[in-house]
Amino acid sequence: SGLKLGILSNAESLDRNSYVKSEIEKLSINITYVEFLSYNELLLGLFSNEIDVATLPTDYYNQFSDYEGYNDYLEKTKIIYDFKTK
Repeated sequence: SGLKLGILSNAESLDRNSYVKSEIEKLSINITYVEFLSYNELLLGLFSNEIDVATLPTDYYNQFSDYEGYNDYLEKTKIIYDFKTK
């Protein structure tokens, strides 16, 4: 509760965002949503502490491990909730 959650703001992620928001409401968690245009921007927001948690694809580590300077941060991330949408 009281955390900032990074989500994507593009049209492709609207269904996922709706699912995430409904799951959070079910748990009665008070959270602030911060929108980003890309997963890269979302990760940078996480790395810089602009946000506390982020919605990321399952393979986010593999997608971004080749980016210079990302490995140290990626190794410090952990999955706190895993879900799948249809």
